[in-house]
Amino acid sequence: MTDPTDPIRATDPIDAVPAPRPSLRDIWQAAVGADGRLPPETELADLLGMGRNSVREVLIRLEAEGYIARRHGAGTFANPAAMDIGVRIDRTMEFAEVVRGLGHEARVELLEAGWVSPSPDIVEKLQVTDGYLVYRTCKRWLADGHPVMYAEDFIPAPRKVAVDAAKSVLVIAERANGHVTEWVSSLVEAQVAGDRADDLGVGRSTPLLRLEQVGVSRIGTRCWLAREYHSGSAGPLPLRYGLVRTVLPGIEETVDLAARG
Repeated sequence: MTDPTDPIRATDPIDAVPAPRPSLRDIWQAAVGADGRLPPETELADLLGMGRNSVREVLIRLEAEGYIARRHGAGTFANPAAMDIGVRIDRTMEFAEVVRGLGHEARVELLEAGWVSPSPDIVEKLQVTDGYLVYRTCKRWLADGHPVMYAEDFIPAPRKVAVDAAKSVLVIAERANGHVTEWVSSLVEAQVAGDRADDLGVGRSTPLLRLEQVGVSRIGTRCWLAREYHSGSAGPLPLRYGLVRTVLPGIEETVDLAARG
């Protein structure tokens, strides 16, 4: 079972290091427990049995996700606070994998699926033209048998095609409209459970975390819309949600100038 305090999930590329060599996760955690400094790239490449370019690519990703900071002439440092966050809302991952990474048994239930005519609200958000259909799915994620997330997905397509509703919204969208998702834009808000109460096993007045997400292709096409409702710390199995933000060099001067202006 995965260590629930381990922020670097099993689906990350740093797990692609064959045994018996140490994994980059091992080295990262060792750095957190010591002075915070990771070995140089050349030493990491030797330890992991990977090419230096491959190591550099992984480090770039980890820095972008807030696990490390690299400073020219000073070294690479591990972020120990990243361990405190259970569910990272600033990362795009299959939620079942997130649940498993926290040490829980994950299960996904498909509640509804089918082709529908889009409502005016969906047409506006997905910016689709007349004649487009929408493939709608409703799913529920459970952790150790407890509902923790409900999602309603809308995938536009010019015509009906055969899709596997059990797949992720990314896979369904690529099949339905031919677009690969490059970015995910998310709006976050709190709302009471209301009609989602029964789906998540909570009271109607229970506060939920609501994410409205839009998948966008490289050419700017809106591939899908997802509305997620998370019970978070209010559910029968509390999950801690958060994000990591990196402070860029020179931000102090920028903030100071903004304050003066």
